Amino acid sequence: MLSTLAGSCENLNKLQALRFAWLSWLLFSGFTLSTFSFNTNAPMKKQFTLSLYSGALQCVEAQSVEPLRGLFMSRGIGWQSCYRRIDSGKLPAVFAEGGNSKLPFYAFSSLAGIDCPQAGKCLYGENGELMGGFCYSFKAWRYPAAFMRQLINSTRLRTKEGRDEIVTAWMALPQRAIVRLYVDGDFASPEILAFWFRLCFARPDLQVYGYSKSWALLLAYAESGARFPSNYLLNLSSGGKGTEEEKQAVSRLPIARGEFIAIETAKDHGRAYQSKRNAGFADYARDVREQAGRRVFVCAGRCGDCTPSGHACGSEKFRGVPIAIGVH
Repeated sequence: MLSTLAGSCENLNKLQALRFAWLSWLLFSGFTLSTFSFNTNAPMKKQFTLSLYSGALQCVEAQSVEPLRGLFMSRGIGWQSCYRRIDSGKLPAVFAEGGNSKLPFYAFSSLAGIDCPQAGKCLYGENGELMGGFCYSFKAWRYPAAFMRQLINSTRLRTKEGRDEIVTAWMALPQRAIVRLYVDGDFASPEILAFWFRLCFARPDLQVYGYSKSWALLLAYAESGARFPSNYLLNLSSGGKGTEEEKQAVSRLPIARGEFIAIETAKDHGRAYQSKRNAGFADYARDVREQAGRRVFVCAGRCGDCTPSGHACGSEKFRGVPIAIGVH
């Protein structure tokens, strides 16, 4: 295994390659890495994320977190504690209640990539390399609790018992709550898509919106003659494998709000994108508009804080308006 991992360093200089191989040996030998920082070691961070991805695939198939035991227990105390909680049956809540500073409402996530059947350059980049694209979701995988919420929700969606847990949590949401479906992940199958739409019908008081590249699944659902819930708004995400013909067809569905486009900016604006109150946001927004080459509404980063009346992505007032965000 050591030689295989070291072999992936062929584009680094010899010193970097030796360091990468040494840290890889520590990781897979079970050494606790809590004293090491990977913030400045991109190859090592990516190797660990790829290991999580591979382990998550096995976990979803096995309906168990056991395949990730060795990797989690080789990490620092935070990763070890997280695994022990899950292993003891203390599962994360289905929804991120109240969200966070960027997402002030209820949110659902599942595994990025693994639950994205029509992911394209967002996941693979221009060269077809896994995690070579602009998908931001993997950044959250440096936090064990965030990764585990995605993993457990992916397994929940694939069993009756798990879906029953989701139903219970859904029916317990407050009246007229705003729900973002999904933050990470996507509609992974026709059955999962239909499941969520049935839940939307069951709670017409909820305001639900989301982003999806699963255009083929949405069009198949429409062709089946099934009804769409009136309380769900869809943002058509860019970066997927869908065709222009599929995009136009999905845009005509009654649930479609409009496009949500990831734009490569001309320069790095740091964290300006995270809030319109941040220094440099005006310059960042100008860059996004210029690179988009058309009129767009620039995402203000903090969900629900972009307009006086709430989140543009879930607003009927923004039907047909392209919303753009800089790749970050």
